[in-house]
Amino acid sequence: MSSKCNKVICIPSYGRCTCPRGVTGATGPQGITGITGAQGITGPTGIRGVTGPTGPQGVTGITGAQGITGPTGIRGITGPTGPQGATGATGVTGASVGTFIPFSTTPLNIGSAISLSNNEAGETLSIILFGYGSNTVGVDLTAPNSNVFVPSSRTQWLAFKMPFDGVLKTLTFGFAFESDNTPDRNITPYAVIATAPENSNTFTFEASSLTYTNQTFLQSVLYNGFEAITGLSTNLNVPLPLGTQVSICIGLVTSTSDSPYQFPGYPIVSGGILIEPQ
Repeated sequence: MSSKCNKVICIPSYGRCTCPRGVTGATGPQGITGITGAQGITGPTGIRGVTGPTGPQGVTGITGAQGITGPTGIRGITGPTGPQGATGATGVTGASVGTFIPFSTTPLNIGSAISLSNNEAGETLSIILFGYGSNTVGVDLTAPNSNVFVPSSRTQWLAFKMPFDGVLKTLTFGFAFESDNTPDRNITPYAVIATAPENSNTFTFEASSLTYTNQTFLQSVLYNGFEAITGLSTNLNVPLPLGTQVSICIGLVTSTSDSPYQFPGYPIVSGGILIEPQ
């Protein structure tokens, strides 16, 4: 019987085997991988890391379209009126606004005879009175070169009544023959304002308003029809109280002659006066 053990059977209840371990056999093939076990519980979140540096600002985007305007809100309650401010200083007085009154002969009377006359001494005997586009045919003065006349008929009455207290400041006029004329003496036309109290028909020239033409129609000189000479007075200061009756008069001064003078035909006259409030 051989002393070498071919097999060792270890039986724990009988103690340690005394026979030597045999040579390890070759590794067997790997068995099939078992089923993956269930996922374990997630561990706690780690500590937050340090915040990194802020990146550069991006390019600004295009501005969006403006939104629709909302409805107007309800008007608030009007606040109380504030106290009245102090009265300001009185302003500078403005320039006076005057009243301009034009006058002229009427075309309807051209060709009619009028009484505009002088005596041999050249003194005025009769004058004509003017409105706008109308005139009398003649009014006699109370005496040669008098400054008073008294209209005696409706055809001699041309005047207006002052609606306020005023002052005559300017008088201007032009005078011409209606056709070609060669005077037989020197003739200087004049314009003047005459006044009468309210409810009176006695008119008196206002001497300070007397305005002569700046030229004279010279004897033996031919003047064309409508070739006017003019007169102008400014910076007058003739008081015209409320209710005063005012008449615009035209007369002539002539050189001396051995016969009276009667203006030939019909004079062409136009002009105006400026009255400012007093």
